[in-house]
Amino acid sequence: MANKANKISTLHVFTVTGTHDFPYDMLRYDTCWPEREMDTPKLGRRSTDTRRVGMIGLHEPTGARWSSFGWEVEDHKVRSVG
Repeated sequence: MANKANKISTLHVFTVTGTHDFPYDMLRYDTCWPEREMDTPKLGRRSTDTRRVGMIGLHEPTGARWSSFGWEVEDHKVRSVG
């Protein structure tokens, strides 16, 4: 019998925007990852253009911490799964 305590019931879907270096530590800190494979290349390049990266995670994103790296959280939604 599977342990229901380990089942994921919700995911947090959000977009981050920024021009600075991508804060890779936020992937660990917010337990999140790029929502789509096509968003992955946007992580590695610094640009003067604003980049938008779709993210998905296990917890609500910490907007203040993203902001401290020069990135903003937008369009946060909670998605039920399972």
